[in-house]
Amino acid sequence: MTHRTLTARLLACCASLLLVSGCFGPFNLTRRLYRWNVEVGDSGEREIAFLILTIIPVYAAAAIGDALVLNAMEYWTKDNPVDPPPGQGARLPEQQIVRGRYAARLSRTDAPGRRTMTIALSEDGRTQQTLQFERHAGRRATVTDGAGLVLFTAETLPDGHVALTDADGQPVASLDAAGRAGGS
Repeated sequence: MTHRTLTARLLACCASLLLVSGCFGPFNLTRRLYRWNVEVGDSGEREIAFLILTIIPVYAAAAIGDALVLNAMEYWTKDNPVDPPPGQGARLPEQQIVRGRYAARLSRTDAPGRRTMTIALSEDGRTQQTLQFERHAGRRATVTDGAGLVLFTAETLPDGHVALTDADGQPVASLDAAGRAGGS
């Protein structure tokens, strides 16, 4: 290989890096393939499917397709043609717990950097109270009522303590890294 050919190839590689710069994306295709593999039969069947998908390089092809094409498309167009796997950015099945005339309806929505769980409490079929627990990206979570008013905020501090504050930002409780009340 001549010096000129080597230089041309290095320049081509550098130029291609500019096309995909900042495109670290959600790897939806690879995650969907993994999710499918997890749902295959029992653990022995899953392992066989995994080995086949690895030996035939299906996982490698999916990862390369995500890294070089799909994530770049999402970065530049804000749209990924491959939907995220179920449970990622999707509403999970609702569950209901009924005890006589009282019921609690639980639902959860997962989205990148945000997970929300809603609990609606009802009596005789009429919703009496709704609470929403939302975990934000990072180290913060909030609890709001049905009107969207913040009731509590919990934040994990760098030392592992969790500080719980009320709607006015006043400290309510503190837990140490082991979950014991009264941590400072």
